[in-house]
Amino acid sequence: YYTERTNVKCNKDSIEIRKLLEKEFSSYTLEKTGDQTGGLKIIFDDKSWLWFRASKTENGLFRIIADSNSKQKSEELLKLGKEAFGKAVNTL
Repeated sequence: YYTERTNVKCNKDSIEIRKLLEKEFSSYTLEKTGDQTGGLKIIFDDKSWLWFRASKTENGLFRIIADSNSKQKSEELLKLGKEAFGKAVNTL
């Protein structure tokens, strides 16, 4: 398995960003981790997922993590995640 990750600085409301990401990926299986400020995991298939979460220790920092059994797919999912995150931030 290959994991790709990035951190994104953003001072927008993490709860609102998560709601927008839920809407963006509503056609996939979603797993919410923690409470309303927790993470959001998008399951693409049994071997690939994308996870968004606000840092609990670093204010204004979001983590985007992609995991797959293919390095190329992990990179593609991370790119998709960054684009979706940017779209959500620009909507607020």
